[in-house]
Amino acid sequence: MEGDQVTADTITAVASGLFPRRHHLTLGGDVLGELTVGLGWSVPFTDPDGGQAWMQRVSLWRREYRMVRDDQERARARVRPFRWQVEIEFEGRPYLLRPTSLTLGPWELLDGGDGSRVLAARRVGWGRTELSVRAELDSDLLVFAYYLVIMRRRAARRRHHPLAYGFAF
Repeated sequence: MEGDQVTADTITAVASGLFPRRHHLTLGGDVLGELTVGLGWSVPFTDPDGGQAWMQRVSLWRREYRMVRDDQERARARVRPFRWQVEIEFEGRPYLLRPTSLTLGPWELLDGGDGSRVLAARRVGWGRTELSVRAELDSDLLVFAYYLVIMRRRAARRRHHPLAYGFAF
């Protein structure tokens, strides 16, 4: 799946288990891979061919993340201070990942060059997320953006954000 381009389609991510929590990404009936999120710093994504990419938080103190495949860094991201937005640099191109509502459930990925929406992520049920690809997108960027959405949702729950669960009190 490395380097593959995904164009205008809907990908479903189904999460199962607790520790580790496995996120199965599928497109129609085709499996795109599995993201395994545990308690450690590194999160592997395994594609159907057995290739792996690793997502990880850079340090305990900074809210920065990176993606590595074949010992090469493909992407880097940092959370903007005092915001929920995440700046992503994927192979030299800027992107912005941001929530589209206060619930932190739906997210969108914007191209940093022209501001166009290239990906939308929203919950569609318990443990299910729908990723709507709006423009041609590298599959590794899609996986990295989804990983960042998971990490930001987790951070919101840790901070007891009242809307992090998708409902208001």
